[in-house]
Amino acid sequence: MNVFDDLREKAKASFSEWIKVIDPLSHWTLDNVEIIKDVGVNPIQVKPHCKKCVVVNHCWFKNEDGKKPPHFNYSKYSILVLHKMKDIIGLYHPRCHCHEIAIKPPTEKTLKVTCADKKINDAYERKFGLINAWGYTETDKSLLKVNLIRSVTEQYLKGEYKIFKYDEFGFRISIQVSVPGINQKNGKTYKFITGFMVWPNGKIQNTTFFGGKVK
Repeated sequence: MNVFDDLREKAKASFSEWIKVIDPLSHWTLDNVEIIKDVGVNPIQVKPHCKKCVVVNHCWFKNEDGKKPPHFNYSKYSILVLHKMKDIIGLYHPRCHCHEIAIKPPTEKTLKVTCADKKINDAYERKFGLINAWGYTETDKSLLKVNLIRSVTEQYLKGEYKIFKYDEFGFRISIQVSVPGINQKNGKTYKFITGFMVWPNGKIQNTTFFGGKVK
């Protein structure tokens, strides 16, 4: 990409509703990197690339503060230092090669929301009293999963999510969702916070089924 193409992409991204993060010099993403317990991205495997850049490479984000990786704050440096750094100033850190490029807003067809059955099973073990209070029984696990994914999809497509944690393990977000009551609780709606990890190319994966009630 030449200088003019780069400037054109940056201009498009600044006005775009959604963006995709791309490091043109790195092929490492969450899809192909090793994640080490208690460490996160294997630093030896991705060296010299930044671990936090690797976990957002090729990921989609709403183009708003608090919904995408924060840009590096260069305001703490003097004008003299910034002048000396002009060739190494990057998006997320000095010498960062990442770019934000404009993408079309995700749709139900382009977004992939996943929730492993073990997450639902774990929720039933830990929060069965709560789930049962919504009218769901042991035979309603599949329906609960469908209702969760439906609500998450609706919220995410509107950009209704918040950054929960961004580190060497990934970019985690929290989403306020609602599920309908069933059986004896039919007609009622129950709201709670759920947790997801952002993966490359329009995929988000459930990490925590129940993250707290909505006050």
